[in-house]
Amino acid sequence: MASSVSDSVKKLPFSRVTVHPIALLSVVDHYNRVNKDVAPRRVVGILLGSISNGVVDVLNCYAVPFEEDGEVWFLDHNFHETMARMCRKVNAKETVVGWYSSGPKIRSVDMQINELMTKYTPNPVFLVVDVNPKNEQLALPMEAFVAVEELNDEVPNKEDSKNVPNTRMKFSHLPYDVATLEAEDIGVEHLLRDIPGRGGQGSISERIAHKERALRSLQSKLLEVKAYLVNVVEGRLPPNQKVLESIQDMFNMLPKVTDARQYVRSFTVESNDMLSAVYLGALTRAVIALHELILNKYEYHDAELKLDEASKKKAAAAATKPAEKTDEEKAASSKDKNDEDDTKMK
Repeated sequence: MASSVSDSVKKLPFSRVTVHPIALLSVVDHYNRVNKDVAPRRVVGILLGSISNGVVDVLNCYAVPFEEDGEVWFLDHNFHETMARMCRKVNAKETVVGWYSSGPKIRSVDMQINELMTKYTPNPVFLVVDVNPKNEQLALPMEAFVAVEELNDEVPNKEDSKNVPNTRMKFSHLPYDVATLEAEDIGVEHLLRDIPGRGGQGSISERIAHKERALRSLQSKLLEVKAYLVNVVEGRLPPNQKVLESIQDMFNMLPKVTDARQYVRSFTVESNDMLSAVYLGALTRAVIALHELILNKYEYHDAELKLDEASKKKAAAAATKPAEKTDEEKAASSKDKNDEDDTKMK
């Protein structure tokens, strides 16, 4: 059955999928916006891109209103058609190449949704993205599928075989990879910096965990390469020239190391030089901060002295100046003077 599926995939105009990081970030953002403060549910959207040289290039995507309850589902195709027309006005090269789901696995209604997508593209690519993986995975948490036609083996008996079709549609795996352009790489890097716990400005423990996962993924890939080469040498697998060329290119990119000790020593010296520059910069920042602190202390001290001198001058001036009469005393004295003038007149 696997050979028939692979033969069906070979008949398609493409045999591989390339996903760009902008599309993956859009899927994750769609899932987070829909499931904010509510029970988690699956989201569905449309993939945009192009097909060339047998490769589906998924460049972008957009969300589509989607509801499902068991075997009953609703996808707003009117919204999808409006969005597709608007996207064509912005970039005519990006067309509908398939659809995505937050999964994490294929569901029974997905084939019906895929049949709906065939109205907009002949062979829609189905991308399942596990946006919230429970277990730590070394590979990317996504899978690519395409619907192919295969022989139907579920025929109960000869009498019922007339009502059962000889073929059926089934999802077949597609090899995929993640590629990025230079502009996308810079944009995604800046975007991840603004996401807490996702960018390079997290805590030291988060950065160490990211490095550990990357090294573990590299180790698993190297073990796969080793297992393949051992099977080829022992005759269990036929040699594949494309795979061997890729492995040779990988070794060609490695630095030439004639003396391991000298290489380790050079690497250590370079690391120490870099760390010494970092240490010198941190020390300079600390000295500048202390200098600014001392200047602030002097400024506050001078301001306090000026305030004390001003208050002392005011007190001395108040002591030498005769005390002024209050309003009541002035009113009483003016009344007494008027009384004296009245007596004199009499």
